[in-house]
Amino acid sequence: MGSFENSLWPLLSLAFVLGLSHGADPDHLTAIDGMTRASVDRHPTLSRWVGTWFAFGHSLSVLSIAVVIAFAAGHMGAWNDSMQQVGWLVSALLLFVIGTINVVRLLWPVAGGALQAGGLMGHLVPKHVLNIAHPLNAIPIGALFGLGFETASQMTAWGLAGTVGFGHLGAMLIGMAFCLGMVLTDSVNGLIVRRLYFTAAMRTGRSGRIMTVTVIGLAYGVGVIKLLQPTAFALSVTDAGLTIVVLGTVGLAFMASMMLAKRHVSH
Repeated sequence: MGSFENSLWPLLSLAFVLGLSHGADPDHLTAIDGMTRASVDRHPTLSRWVGTWFAFGHSLSVLSIAVVIAFAAGHMGAWNDSMQQVGWLVSALLLFVIGTINVVRLLWPVAGGALQAGGLMGHLVPKHVLNIAHPLNAIPIGALFGLGFETASQMTAWGLAGTVGFGHLGAMLIGMAFCLGMVLTDSVNGLIVRRLYFTAAMRTGRSGRIMTVTVIGLAYGVGVIKLLQPTAFALSVTDAGLTIVVLGTVGLAFMASMMLAKRHVSH
């Protein structure tokens, strides 16, 4: 396995964490909640997987963005070659951008309380659309949500980070890692939404914020490590070690979110 600077694993790990966090957005929770409730009586089996169908549609949009970024980068050979020479700096700056985007997302409910319960896309999409009875309708609705500014902007940043030194494959793998995390969270939400406690607790924002704070900390942390790589202050860290730290951190954060959700309902 190569050095930290030349490895895609840390970026893949962070993309996976971001996907987990993105799946806990109020937009996703509200949409999955509404569609599950609308379909549970007529389609009791398929309705269990509304979250998965929604995430699948959302993933189609995300991967489309990744393909566009990879295709564009492939036709900018000279630019890509020059970026590879300062790849450590580009990757660090993009991670700082991603961290900042999530800081804004964390603070947004405070500044715009009306959006806290449903998120921006949740308010733009008519409520009757989320009440469509068939669970498979969650696929096109998820794709529509995937075209939102936040998703597009974050995936553009991730795609650019992946193409620096890794080309088309890097952008695609990062898109897939993001989607994997998102599918996991959305599927869990869809499976237990009928028991109410997960959605109700996540809507309070507290357990959802745990994952967002985790993303912010990891994005800034890895960004700083990459920024220090060519300097005398470089940290002795391997890509494997950092990947373990990232996955361990998100595992603890995810368990903390679930414990907070259950405790909220018990009260």
